[in-house]
Amino acid sequence: MPENRRHPNWNTGTPVMVRNRFDGAWVPGFELVGVDEQSYEVRRRSDQVVLPDRFDESEVLPETEL
Repeated sequence: MPENRRHPNWNTGTPVMVRNRFDGAWVPGFELVGVDEQSYEVRRRSDQVVLPDRFDESEVLPETEL
């Protein structure tokens, strides 16, 4: 992972919020299931569904940040 990543220490299982692409609101209840140099793959914790889109670093935050 490049050193300039905003969240370089995130691992799979990290609880995160995802930015809603329609209204920009932060939505809790997700966790990381895949991390690479380009994007994050997330799973909804309520039903364990992995979302079909990947998210860049501006679209995810740790659940504890807001």
